[in-house]
Amino acid sequence: MTPPYWRICYVDGGDAPDIIANGLDGYIVRTEDEKVVRKIPKISGRVLEDGQREYTHPADDHREDIEYEKRVYERLAGLEGITEVVGIDQNGISMVYYPDGDLEKYILGHGPEGPILPASMDYRRRLAAMVTNAVAKCHDRGVLWFDVALRNVLLDGESIRLCDFANSMMVEPGVEIAEFDEAGYTLRVELLHLADLVYSIMTWTKFTDECYEESEWPDTWPKSEIEELNNIMRKAWKKEYNCAREILLDLDEPVPGSTPSSS
Repeated sequence: MTPPYWRICYVDGGDAPDIIANGLDGYIVRTEDEKVVRKIPKISGRVLEDGQREYTHPADDHREDIEYEKRVYERLAGLEGITEVVGIDQNGISMVYYPDGDLEKYILGHGPEGPILPASMDYRRRLAAMVTNAVAKCHDRGVLWFDVALRNVLLDGESIRLCDFANSMMVEPGVEIAEFDEAGYTLRVELLHLADLVYSIMTWTKFTDECYEESEWPDTWPKSEIEELNNIMRKAWKKEYNCAREILLDLDEPVPGSTPSSS
């Protein structure tokens, strides 16, 4: 490549490998190990004709977001259902690569308009239970996920992995997660979004409420032909759930290989 040209850079100034995903708060790049990817801040540099480089550090490079996300992953270390982190350094977060992709793309590719028929109801219920169980374990560690979305659920064979914790919220030790309130975002809002995620999985469609604080609470909840799902959505909307495990109980689906989490 003839200078001048742009390169994505690591924090230490080295050239980053190819980007495989461009997230809101960082790039996902390949590593020398094909089974590992790395999340890095959005830093780039222009290589000049003399070989020198002009670095750009835009205000929105999300370096602080990724530093925060490192601490979140450290708190969640060892939990099943969470993206496995294999290394943390100044350049970013090294994670296991899950080639099966995310649940949003999977649903789009396995639906009425996709090339493959939708998943069975038994499989959907199992997925919903695994996601709900993983979220419950995050809450046990004092972490509100915040970015509760199909795109942030990765498929790992017969299991799932939650990812993208850059915008999540860590509850300080000694504070009850049920009492936590960050600019209107509370456990009740998170449980509403978790119910939306369960609804999306069970109906095999993408649905979400644009509600990021309790003052934006939706006027109603979506209905379906699935009685147990209507019950979950109604209870989440009426703020009757106190924790994610109550949603899991209403799903009435055992989680394969689940073990109790340690806080």
